[in-house]
This record gives sequence, structure tokens and C-alpha cells, in this order.
Amino acid sequence: MSEPKLFTSYSDLDVFLRLFVDRVRVLLGECLVGIYLHGSLALGDFEAQTSDIDFVVVTKEELSAADYLKMQSMHAALLRYPSPWATKLEGAYIPKDAFRRHDSKHATHPWLGSDGHFAVEHLSSDWVLQRHVLRTKGIVLVGPPLSDLIDVVTMNDIKQACRDLMRSWWTPPFASPERFEAAAYQRYTVLTMCRMLVTQATGEVVSKPVAARWCLEHADKQWQALIGWAVAKEFDASKDRKKEALDFIRFVAARMNLDKIIAVS
Repeated sequence: MSEPKLFTSYSDLDVFLRLFVDRVRVLLGECLVGIYLHGSLALGDFEAQTSDIDFVVVTKEELSAADYLKMQSMHAALLRYPSPWATKLEGAYIPKDAFRRHDSKHATHPWLGSDGHFAVEHLSSDWVLQRHVLRTKGIVLVGPPLSDLIDVVTMNDIKQACRDLMRSWWTPPFASPERFEAAAYQRYTVLTMCRMLVTQATGEVVSKPVAARWCLEHADKQWQALIGWAVAKEFDASKDRKKEALDFIRFVAARMNLDKIIAVS
């Protein structure tokens, strides 16, 4: 197993990632296959203030009960580490056989949220998209090349994953409809819908800012003010864009021929 290669432009983040890698390597030993970064760090649009550090740890097999408890304790300790990056780690522990291709029926693995919550969770169709990003742009911290671990994700796979996500994440009744009352979640909604539009049109998985810029150029003009608000560097959280955000979901659902399935209330 080669030494970790850290490819960020933040020297203090590199120090924290090396600490994370070293602790995982010590605790998992021969069970570890590799550790990789995806998300905004891989896509080139990482924002220190708002972005998560998206990672995946690939293992030879499912974590044993003992290893699971070790990782749970390790992450609890890291959460208290005196670094601004300590609360930004978010990722999964996936055995290499399950990592190769997403199988929604067998996609339950240990998961760390950026709030420090560590539990066994079901990974949604979003992981089809994450695998594509990992295979094409993922950052290797330690381990073999990702092309050795992940099958090619086809354009049809990507587009179907987006349709599945629209059904599962954006079909009412929403689990927590009150989220739409917050401007930050309205912004998240708009930018996520931009990503859906780009992926359906191009088959590419891009970051939220890149998707917003694409939509400002290619999407219907009626949405330009809403998208501009969502992507602005000086985000105005005082504006209530709930109705427009829900209308945008309806618009995207119609573009994906899901309008008869999704009726946003």
C-alpha cells in the first residue's frame, strides 16, 4: 500500500487528512484496501466554509463488530480534534465487492455524517453518481487506482440514478417539509435541481456551482433570477423563495418526464 498522496490546496487540511488516514490504517490494518475523496474536492469546487470532506474507505470485507466500534470511537475522537476540518468529514465504509457497482438491495454500510453521527445506513442511488465521480476524478489518499475498483458507470446508469433520486428525495410527502421554510434549504433545492438538469442533458456529474452556471446559460429564462440568487457569493438568506423552489422542482420533474409521478404540494 503506497503512502498517502494529498492533493488539496489547503495545507492544514492536508495535515488533518494525513491524521485521518494514519488512524484508519492503524485500526483496520490488512482489512483496509484504500481511502479516497470525492464530492466537491474531486470536482474542483470545494469551499472551505460550506463544503463537506466527502470520503470513502474501501475494505476487504464488511467491518466486523469490533472494527465498527473502533471506527465509531475513532470518529468521536476526531470530532474533538482542534481543527476546523474535524466537523466536515462525511463518508462511508464499503467492502470492495460492494464498491464495484451499486446494488440498491445490498447497499447498507457504516456511514459518518458531518455532525459526527456514525451508524449503519442505506446508501441511495446517489452512490451511482458518487462512483462515477470517484472513478473519473476521485482523489487517492492511499490504495490502488479507483479504475481498478469501480466498473464503468454508463450514461444510462447516471440518468436512471437521477430519476430514482427525484422519486425518492423529491416526491411528497416530504419527511421533513419544514426544511423548505429555511432559505438555506431553498438554496440547496435550487442548486440540486440545477445538477439534475445538467446530468439529464449531458450525462455529466458536476458540482453545484458549475451546474448553476450551466443553467444560467441554457435553462429557461424564467429561472435565471432564482438560480442567480442561489449561486450568489453574497447569499441573501432574508428572501423567501419557497414557492419558486417548489415550482422549480415541478419544472425539473416535467423535464425528466416525472411530472405525473411527482406532484409537489
